[in-house]
Amino acid sequence: MRLLRILSCEKPLELLTARLLCGGRGHFRGLFPLDQFFSWFYTCASMATENSKGARRFVGWQKTPIQQASFGSTTKGGRRKSFEIKGARGSLKLESMKTYLLDASLVPVGRLATVAASLLSGKHKPSFTPGANSGDQVVVINANRAFFSSNKAEKKIYYWHTGWMGGLKMRTAGEALERNPERVIFEAVEGMLPKNRLSQRQLVHLKIYKTADHPHQAQKPYALTEEHFGLKKLGLGD
Repeated sequence: MRLLRILSCEKPLELLTARLLCGGRGHFRGLFPLDQFFSWFYTCASMATENSKGARRFVGWQKTPIQQASFGSTTKGGRRKSFEIKGARGSLKLESMKTYLLDASLVPVGRLATVAASLLSGKHKPSFTPGANSGDQVVVINANRAFFSSNKAEKKIYYWHTGWMGGLKMRTAGEALERNPERVIFEAVEGMLPKNRLSQRQLVHLKIYKTADHPHQAQKPYALTEEHFGLKKLGLGD
């Protein structure tokens, strides 16, 4: 390794000559006579400069230059611009993602979360594939007007632990809605999705806003009414 470091410096010839004339240390002591050293050194220098284009380089004592790896579009790990969903019925072409608008003030948090989870996972589509990210984008507005059914605002309690002794904390659902309604809706939707990496990719398409203002007008979201939140099969528009 010391020899390779010396060869990589600016003036390797002067440095090696000084080491050999002074007796050297370690590997340099009694290595070989100076005439043999100079012949070997110029051979290595010629091999290093020969074919020194971007595709070849000289490494160590190897006589044959090593072909450098090229990372282009033909590599196995490259990103693909388009892909297909493969299911039990064969390969299915990926459908374009739609955007649905959900109003949190129309239905309770639980029913809102079930509809949002179904839209994110793509269960409303005929081409639903469990292992593919074939869902749509969901935009939830009016999160500050979200509510729970019955008396869950007082009876339902959220627990968490700080990690310290006696660090068990609790908060009612009503208090949680007042402090951070976006987090309450997000955790409700997250709890209704499978616990895997696919659900984390699907939750990226969930957007929650406190008021009715949102920056997704360009996607022309389809607004769901109270009829779409029925307990039967979802009847979604085009």
